[in-house]
Amino acid sequence: MRTWSSRQLTAVVSSFSITLIIISSLYFYSGPQILPDLGDTPVFVPPGSVDTSHHGDLGPEAEYSSDPPGGSWGRLGDEWWSGMKSGIGKIATHWGLSPERAEQVAKIRSLSENLQEYYTLDSRPARVLNYPALEQLASCLENWKCTKAQEKVVILASGHFQYAVAQINLGGEDIWAMSTIEAFQSLNYTVLFANGPMEAYLIYSHMPDMVKTVIFEPLWGDQCNERNNDTYLDSEDEDAEATWQTGEKGCGRRVGFEQGIPLWKSFHYHFWTGPSGPLGHTWTLAPEDWQFRRGGHENQYLGYSIETYCHTRHFYPPEERDHRGFTLAKMKHYFYQNFAWENALNDAVDIVPAQHVEEDGEEVPFHLVAAAHSDDGILTLAPYKVDNIGRVPREAWYDTLSRSKFMLGIAYDALCLGVPFINPIWDWDRDHPDDKFKWEGQHEGLFFIPEPYVYNVKVGDAEGLQAALVKAVANPIGSYIPPRCTREAVRERHRLLVETDWLPVAQRYVQEEYLDQGKEWNYLL
Repeated sequence: MRTWSSRQLTAVVSSFSITLIIISSLYFYSGPQILPDLGDTPVFVPPGSVDTSHHGDLGPEAEYSSDPPGGSWGRLGDEWWSGMKSGIGKIATHWGLSPERAEQVAKIRSLSENLQEYYTLDSRPARVLNYPALEQLASCLENWKCTKAQEKVVILASGHFQYAVAQINLGGEDIWAMSTIEAFQSLNYTVLFANGPMEAYLIYSHMPDMVKTVIFEPLWGDQCNERNNDTYLDSEDEDAEATWQTGEKGCGRRVGFEQGIPLWKSFHYHFWTGPSGPLGHTWTLAPEDWQFRRGGHENQYLGYSIETYCHTRHFYPPEERDHRGFTLAKMKHYFYQNFAWENALNDAVDIVPAQHVEEDGEEVPFHLVAAAHSDDGILTLAPYKVDNIGRVPREAWYDTLSRSKFMLGIAYDALCLGVPFINPIWDWDRDHPDDKFKWEGQHEGLFFIPEPYVYNVKVGDAEGLQAALVKAVANPIGSYIPPRCTREAVRERHRLLVETDWLPVAQRYVQEEYLDQGKEWNYLL
């Protein structure tokens, strides 16, 4: 066997080291490179994220979509050298950004600057969330740290998302919006907010391939579709003029404005039944499963969940609750304008037995409470036997509800807090009164939830109301969330909204509903 002297070994090692230095020098000299940080950079966790380990059910093997061709930094092998060019060892595929990727990073940072220049934060609190979200996206692209979900952008363009972020004057649409934000963020999508059609388009124009879904307020969606050189000043929205847009005026994709937001990526956020927008029911999102009741011909059920917030509230066991029911009414005048129980409420209250207190033998009479605002400052609700505490802060409202034995008026919050719900039914088929598919009522999504959770009572049925109150008080329930309203169920529907390829569905719809019927179709998909 041949042996090496120490001098020969030193020469070989030195030669190899010099070769590595030369290769490295040639690589770094070959042009400016943007090098990734190899440290333990955490994956972006959006504000309010519920489950940071979940990335769209992609699985650990698909965790990083930004791995350079040939593998991530943890996968070494022959591919590591695949970027060599002209024999000088340029490994840009792994250690730098492609021109296309670098350009996208620059566009994202430019978008952040443009949004701050053109759209103020005045009364638009959700906008401030765009800046860190954009920087997180740009940074993870630079560092090869993006998850597959994170590189998918969702634009939320409705005023209800602004109210949801601000947590003020929350109505039903805003509570739905809160759930939508939570669902998308928990899936780790990049969520951006727009307060008008042109702000949405400005965002889209900087990253059209990354934007998978745009959710519009119906009016804003229509304005986006119709914007052109003749109509661009018709909008009453604050960004109607959008002075930053020069040349051809547009927002939605059409002939002459092919760079616009395509209809198949645009969905309308519509709280009620009936379609909105050119593509009909499937592109109209709904908070309730209307299609379940209407034979499948209704808006796409997105739904919402109040599970996260509800589970932050204290749950009172039955023995700790006040002997009362809670009736929902935002305003005092609701009791005097087409009130469902005008001639039945007082008798129903009187028939509920008093509560016997073992400690002192006291008999506590049953009563109703409300938290209704009064414009004149007078809270009394005479002649009704209802104690009105007036408008109260959100925390106090939930505490009042959770200490009650049933809710008359609205359901999901009550059921989650272990409070049975009495559901007024105001119209039905007189020939088939038990056919729930033909009912119209306060909360149609809960017609099929059985007692003791939900008591459906037809308006005018005084005996039915009395029986419901007595049974609700006598049969306490635990926390209940309908299966379709759980956080996981809602999140899955949001995931499918983003992950589904809606283009072929839209093409088929246009063919069948427009072209085959000789109807004019004025848009581009």
